[in-house]
Amino acid sequence: MPPAPSSRAARRQRLTRRRRVVAGGASTVIVGALTVGVFGFIGSLDEDPRGARAAPAPTAQRLAASDAQAADAPTFDVAAAADEAMTTLAGYSDAARATEDALYEASEVLRATATAAEADAALAATAQAADAVRADAEAYRASLVEASAATNTQPTGGDVAAQMSYLHQYVFDYNSAQWGDYNPYGGDCTNYAS
Repeated sequence: MPPAPSSRAARRQRLTRRRRVVAGGASTVIVGALTVGVFGFIGSLDEDPRGARAAPAPTAQRLAASDAQAADAPTFDVAAAADEAMTTLAGYSDAARATEDALYEASEVLRATATAAEADAALAATAQAADAVRADAEAYRASLVEASAATNTQPTGGDVAAQMSYLHQYVFDYNSAQWGDYNPYGGDCTNYAS
């Protein structure tokens, strides 16, 4: 039997923590790049002012090396694809934690790829993990609707006409037979039409 899904607040806290981790990683990369740039500039101050430097590689050799790297590089922006996959969690945050974690891990693998073959395989795995999150969340929602249908006379499942009919029927004359009357105790918060 799968573990009971965590509360919505806990899922939102997990998502917030993940976003903070990603933001922290991005800021670390930016600080690192700036540090390397500053130390590179300082190092250039110590160079021979007459321009004695190592000779650059021949142009044909440099072009061949860059062509080889470009041919093996991913054909799409792996960071953008990983970010897009993670947006699935915004609309389907009620999936089981293990399914959400699998999507997060797949997106991190995708983000770390360097070659076209690795990127294509990681993109397929990430898409499969995102589909699993959607399917799990939709199954969970369907189970809630099914469970509530057996005990609840209020219409569920997106039937707006039925919900409006229920609202008009009980807006002034509460469904007290099923839900009770809490007005003497301070309010009618159980009447969703209120």
